[in-house]
Amino acid sequence: MDTKWFKSRLAEKGQSQAALARYMGLDPAMVSLMLRGKRSMKTSEAARIAQFLGSSVEEIVFRTGADVRGVAGTGAIPMLGQVNEDGQVRIDENSELRISAPADLPEGCIALRARTFGTSWALLDGWIFFAAYRNEMIAPDVVGRLCVVAPKQGGVLLRFVHRGYSPECFNLTGLFGGTQEDVAVEAAAPVVWIRP
Repeated sequence: MDTKWFKSRLAEKGQSQAALARYMGLDPAMVSLMLRGKRSMKTSEAARIAQFLGSSVEEIVFRTGADVRGVAGTGAIPMLGQVNEDGQVRIDENSELRISAPADLPEGCIALRARTFGTSWALLDGWIFFAAYRNEMIAPDVVGRLCVVAPKQGGVLLRFVHRGYSPECFNLTGLFGGTQEDVAVEAAAPVVWIRP
């Protein structure tokens, strides 16, 4: 049981174990035992915790110590990142979490989960974006598409890509609003599937 992770997620949300217990309709002592691995977590409880924390059920189960990584060829792909309400992507190359994916995804795709709980974009919280992940190239079909973009100045973004005004530069429009003009880009990979 990854107790530290659960405490960290509660702190990020500005919540407590007592608030989680109230949300779940459980005694706070039962929640405490569950989050310390002293009491088994039911699937329905994992689903309620996922809703409360703005996480996936797969991630909650993974944090309990269960093996949810999947096996090659089963349609499970790496869940390598999160997207916030500004469209900024945080990639975790060391993540062992895997998630089921549509069978027809191209080779080398990754999954990114929207983490927008408590923002004006909360309706997208938990949505999953599947993208063809390429570290050092610009896919030829990026113009006009929603992409995972790595600007040369750093960071990773989820943006619609449009032709720029200079070589190797693009205009980027955020899914959640905002535009950046003539941005030098190192890599861009199209989002090939979105799952609410």
